[in-house]
Amino acid sequence: MNTPRSAPITERRLARLIAWTLLVLAWIAAFMFDREFRPGARRLHRFAFLSLPALKRCVRNLIVVRAALLLPARPERARRNHAPAGFTRRLEPYCKVRVPEAPWSLRRGYDAPYSRALDDMAAEVKALRDQGYRRVLVGGHSFGANAAMAYMARVGDADGVVAVAPGHSPAMMYARGIGKDAVDKARQLVQAGQGSETLTMEDLNQGQRKSVRMSAEVLWSYFDPEGLGHMPASAAAFKKPVPLLWVVGTADPIYRGGEEFAFRRAPPHPASQYLVYSGGHGDFEQTAEPVLAWLKALP
Repeated sequence: MNTPRSAPITERRLARLIAWTLLVLAWIAAFMFDREFRPGARRLHRFAFLSLPALKRCVRNLIVVRAALLLPARPERARRNHAPAGFTRRLEPYCKVRVPEAPWSLRRGYDAPYSRALDDMAAEVKALRDQGYRRVLVGGHSFGANAAMAYMARVGDADGVVAVAPGHSPAMMYARGIGKDAVDKARQLVQAGQGSETLTMEDLNQGQRKSVRMSAEVLWSYFDPEGLGHMPASAAAFKKPVPLLWVVGTADPIYRGGEEFAFRRAPPHPASQYLVYSGGHGDFEQTAEPVLAWLKALP
């Protein structure tokens, strides 16, 4: 979710600062250029720090502050795979929500293989159970939804999956030739025991292409077209039947795959639901209430 940038200073405080500066300017002008102005020794001592360079810095800072206020507000860059706080807050009165930072976040930038991310999720699930929570579901938005599906296929000890606007389709990318050469090279290096070699590839995230760098081992773990990131295979490999909530927007590219893409491949469960909302990949915050209703209705 994009939020407007906060102003560096309020208009009221800026007006007071300008008024104060004008008064100081008048005093300095009188002190430095008016021969009839004779301040006492006490005033001379108090304002001895005043000088033309100091005055120049003050005026420059005022210009910078005013320029910042006149610039158009620039939205904050959304963090990859990070649910808006409003979405999680609407769930938290009913359930505890944990949002650990994943290796594919913008800050971390693929700093660990996919299997490590699933190990971290397993530790989170265990920690919640150790705290006495009897029902623990895994879920997420975009890549987080992909990871929730992979978790049920590889670990499988969760009690349900919430996949909101699922993202990351390495098979589609490979078929279209996006990053294909890097993926093929990564596979060769991993097979040769050289997985620590660094590679650069073109990543595709919701229609936007970006060059990323990571080790061959990490790259292969995420972009293997038949690996952990391939959601149809993950759905078919769930360790057990669990409630699956699949939430997708009508303008999301993955919507074209329909229920058959991955939802129907998971083991059937009477509480599973395929939920469609009007909007794109990033418009999922509107689904907080339907998601909460689904959670409350679980048997």
